Amino acid sequence: MDGEHRYYYNRYGTQIAPQIAKKLPTVYDSKGNVIPLQNSDGVTTLASKSKRNLSSSSTSSPSTPSHNEKKSKFFVSPNRFASLPIDDDSNDEAFLVSCDNSSTVNAVRNCISNQQHAKPATTLPPPIYVKNVSDITLFKNSLSSMIDINRLSFKATRLYLSVRPKDADSFDAVINFLRETSFGYHSFLPSHLRPFRVVIKNLHHTTPTPDISEALATLGHTVTRVSNISKRNIALPLFYVDLKPAENNNDIFNVSSLFHTLVKIEKPYKVNRIPPQCHNCQEYGHTRRFCGHRPRYVKCGCDHLTSECSKDSSCPAKCALCGGDHTANFKGCPSFKTLRKYQPSIHRMPQKLKPSYPSNTNSNPNPNSKPKSYAHVLSGSENNNINISDIETLLSKFFLNFTAIINPLISLLSTALNKINLP
Repeated sequence: MDGEHRYYYNRYGTQIAPQIAKKLPTVYDSKGNVIPLQNSDGVTTLASKSKRNLSSSSTSSPSTPSHNEKKSKFFVSPNRFASLPIDDDSNDEAFLVSCDNSSTVNAVRNCISNQQHAKPATTLPPPIYVKNVSDITLFKNSLSSMIDINRLSFKATRLYLSVRPKDADSFDAVINFLRETSFGYHSFLPSHLRPFRVVIKNLHHTTPTPDISEALATLGHTVTRVSNISKRNIALPLFYVDLKPAENNNDIFNVSSLFHTLVKIEKPYKVNRIPPQCHNCQEYGHTRRFCGHRPRYVKCGCDHLTSECSKDSSCPAKCALCGGDHTANFKGCPSFKTLRKYQPSIHRMPQKLKPSYPSNTNSNPNPNSKPKSYAHVLSGSENNNINISDIETLLSKFFLNFTAIINPLISLLSTALNKINLP
């Protein structure tokens, strides 16, 4: 063992005694460098029972890598139980131990650089559904004059041409192009613009909404809208709160008190419902905010807005979807029934079934009356409202039916006996 090294470490960074170091195939110093194990004759020794000792000539060959080179490590930690520090200013190459295998070192360096320059995953914008596209080539050429066509993808359906942008800038450019042209379209709110909605429970319904916004703003949240929840025109101790998308949105769930009131903040309960109906074109599946179709009035079905209708309110209604004599939002419309046919069933809270008990015909409806005793019922003092004439009528009907059944049997029996008695 070389006398220059006073301390020896194993592959896990644990200090070991010189006697134990002689028995190990590879030993490291305090800096992580490999220490060659040699005896007094200058021959490298490998403490392995299943392998022979190699001579110095065989180990010094440049073409054959030594056993120590194969076992060299790229990273050595002095304490295997210590957590690695995270420091943006630190040099990642300081953890690389010198090694003759340059290709492996380059691979590790490339992996580190890729992790540093990796971009966070972004969500794609929603698709844009364009209607009345008669020539796809002309449509693409018109788009290519405003936006790179490679940033878009297309998919044709029976009713629409689906345009799928790959980033937010492409989405905005396509929307601006469609607004300037005569193409009808509709889309949805992009995910990066959707507010973060929560529900505040147990807060009195008379609490001013501006005060709620200010209280949450002091906690570091940007409130865009606050509204009270009511059911059947009755205000409830519930509030909808829309927050601007931020990294600290989930911190609002840790709030347990507002205005000296114990509150509980949760996400809204989602129920499978029918798709929304657009108030602009009366179609189902989108809203008025991202609708570029021609407007249609919900009552008369003409191509104008509600405020522009000049017809009298007494005029008969006409559906803009099916042409029937009803309004477009009528739930009995064939278009709505077809939509509900392909929609999943709406999850409702299970109703508790009331147990059915046999009705007591002898129960007294008067709750102030005393219950009847067994002796009182047997004494016969109670006047039972029994009509004797009804009993006689039932008995007479029974005997008539009985004689109608038994007389044919008697005649058949007498005929059979006469045939048996004949000689």
